[in-house]
Amino acid sequence: MAQKKLRCVFLYSSGHLGSTTVLNQLQQMKEFEIVGLVRADTISLDKKGLEKVQKQHKKLGWRFTALLVWQRIIQMLMFCVSRCLPFSKKIRPAWALTAKHDIPVLNCTSINSESARQWIEEREPDIILSAYFTQILKQPVIDIPKIGVLNIHPGWLPSYRGAMAYFWALHNQESHAGVSVHWIDEGIDTGQLLARKKIRLNKRSTQERVLYCTAMIGARLVRRIARQILRGEQPPVIDTSKETAHYYAMPKRSDFLHYWQQHRFFRIRDILSFLLCRQRS
Repeated sequence: MAQKKLRCVFLYSSGHLGSTTVLNQLQQMKEFEIVGLVRADTISLDKKGLEKVQKQHKKLGWRFTALLVWQRIIQMLMFCVSRCLPFSKKIRPAWALTAKHDIPVLNCTSINSESARQWIEEREPDIILSAYFTQILKQPVIDIPKIGVLNIHPGWLPSYRGAMAYFWALHNQESHAGVSVHWIDEGIDTGQLLARKKIRLNKRSTQERVLYCTAMIGARLVRRIARQILRGEQPPVIDTSKETAHYYAMPKRSDFLHYWQQHRFFRIRDILSFLLCRQRS
């Protein structure tokens, strides 16, 4: 391939530390030109959004719902604090990066809608990169980019397919968590696996810290794949045919009980260190 950069549309979840971390890394990489950002709102204040919150509250219980709200508030406060301190390369929220670099943004409730597909097609992407995106892509969207759609999955594939793999690795008291990069197909985390790496866990490992590590490592794995593509090489596929695959659904209220007892969600000082550290690609 003669081109020097890959035109990339980035799929982002609003307010998500993993998505934000990957975006910050991607923006520094010379292998990518971010030509558009599709933003999925994780919480909306309309009738549909409030019904979703009520449904989640009923499923997970008031403790976890309150914890999610508290975590979001802390992250927002930390972002505000970080912008007032004199660091040149600390993590920036998506709205600040897109404004600074004139990156077009699409806010959508369904990436598979006709308007969303047309918007992405107009960007003429070589590649679409999904990082902790909350919506499932269907084939018409998957077919848009010239090369394909990559996904950073915060779990060791194929053992940890599905939702919140970092939660389940801690829940299952694994010695390691993982992060994987794969091509997206119409299945859930079933596309061809291109790269993966394990992350050591210990008793002090929290969900937030594991999430941040998967984002940092996942971004580096994506960069390695991009360099192969730009050299005109076909990224090798990892054979997992002899490995056991397992799909995990969204956790239920009972799954969070031991989490609540062990305080494995997040620590405020961890979030502060993430947002204030220098971001290196």
